Amino acid sequence: MISENAASAVIWKNINAITGYRVIPFGNAAVASPLYIPFSFTHNAGSLGDLSISTYNAVGNLPWPPTVTHFNPASGAGNNAPAAADRFWVLSKTGANPNVNVVFRFTVAERPVGMSAFNQGKAQPWRTLTQNNAWIRLITPYTSVTYTQNYGTNAVPAYDSVRVSGWDWPVLPVGPAPYFSPSASIGNSNPWAISLNNTPLPIDLVEFNAQLINKKVKLTWTTASEVNNDYFTVERSDKNAMDFSFIATVNSYMNNSNVLLNYEAWDNQPLQGMQYYRLKQTDLDGEFTYSELKPVFVGTSKTFEITNVYGHTQSSEQLQVEFIYDSELPLTSIITDATGRVVYQKLVNEAVPGLNKMVIDQSLAQGLYFIILQNQEQKISYKFFK
Repeated sequence: MISENAASAVIWKNINAITGYRVIPFGNAAVASPLYIPFSFTHNAGSLGDLSISTYNAVGNLPWPPTVTHFNPASGAGNNAPAAADRFWVLSKTGANPNVNVVFRFTVAERPVGMSAFNQGKAQPWRTLTQNNAWIRLITPYTSVTYTQNYGTNAVPAYDSVRVSGWDWPVLPVGPAPYFSPSASIGNSNPWAISLNNTPLPIDLVEFNAQLINKKVKLTWTTASEVNNDYFTVERSDKNAMDFSFIATVNSYMNNSNVLLNYEAWDNQPLQGMQYYRLKQTDLDGEFTYSELKPVFVGTSKTFEITNVYGHTQSSEQLQVEFIYDSELPLTSIITDATGRVVYQKLVNEAVPGLNKMVIDQSLAQGLYFIILQNQEQKISYKFFK
């Protein structure tokens, strides 16, 4: 099925209270060989009535769906298009009280620069009010509960996906003006977008670290506050950063707290080579969320590659570069913009064989950049978006 227009919707009639899993087999607009990007949903409970869904490619996130009046980032006025998938969805229902899991899929070409297991895609619905229109983050305090979201990639057929669990078209709580005030229903029909958004936690996680010590990996984390927290699970993936396995469980010390709490766990048998650790936090009611990924390299490096560039926020100009190195030669670091203009350069950076982290203090305007690391023998580059 080809939609590729906000008004060209598929309507699944008379679902009502019939629960179960359903798929709408959308393809994109490529006529000769459309790419498969199905929309799927699992009706969990309540009356869904009729469900309507349309989707379309929007290069640069234009044109906007009906009722949308801006594409601002959460920080305020501006254009969030470079940080969003080039596709919109319009999802509607007629039932009174449904609860569904919905999965949005989009092509690899529609994925924004930087979206990955490190900086996952998050779905956001549009809320229309007379004076306060906004793209809603599906976490408290913008919603009454934090909705679990899962980002993933699929190789064959190739697409990215974002799953929102327990979507129930909520009444939004009162929040800070102008974006989330006053309290009102989100409505029965909503445009949806997928944007970059590092995974948030319902706990206030101050830090989460992974460190190689005597061929074992020490995992430490600190919380500043916890609300209905049950336990933590440490998980590990190999270099694909997609398939995770269990390492350890640590119970919450207090379940509810507003003081600093320090936790620790160990991986006594880490993998050889690059691996990634994440922290899964589970509430007393079974809801869970994930931390960002932390890399650890075990063994002797035989490669030279940049694995991640991150760290720019509204409050910090620090850029952090993670790379694997196969030498002890000092490095030169260079950052260029999309035109090739050098915006940062440091001639001597110390590094060691294995995993390295480099901190760069440099103010950058929003845009596309390349970081180059080179020594007397080798030169590598990595593209990133600020």
